[in-house]
Amino acid sequence: MTKWDLKLYAIRGIPLIKSGDNIGQIVYQYTEADGFRFKDGDVLIIAHKVVSKAENAIIRLSKIRPSQQARDLAAKTGRDPRLCQVYINESSEIVGTEGRMVITWHKIGFRDTSAGVDRSNIAPYSEDLVSVLPKDPDARNLAEKWHT
Repeated sequence: MTKWDLKLYAIRGIPLIKSGDNIGQIVYQYTEADGFRFKDGDVLIIAHKVVSKAENAIIRLSKIRPSQQARDLAAKTGRDPRLCQVYINESSEIVGTEGRMVITWHKIGFRDTSAGVDRSNIAPYSEDLVSVLPKDPDARNLAEKWHT
């Protein structure tokens, strides 16, 4: 029987990630500065938003022209029609709605709300910016791309 431990460690001081940032390098720099050392077998979990921001998976809503489907979805949910268009663009299907919530099947194959579209923590903050999920979060080259 294999014994394992679960310990959580939040990396302190990491700045807001920007387009083109090398995530591996930043994580290494801040964990080293904090006195943390990775060991063989450690698992590092990075929120998809970090990868999206580094890949510049950011959309400016002012450039989105909502379709009739997006306008209908906006009327049903009370959301911005441009935001609804992004949900549609990022989804293979709009499964349904519940109040303001839009339930989607994302193009990369899972059920989500709002197609993973997020407005928080995008610098510089603007109501006009949203992040979308990375195009292929399971890609083998992600680890190589940000490996230090």
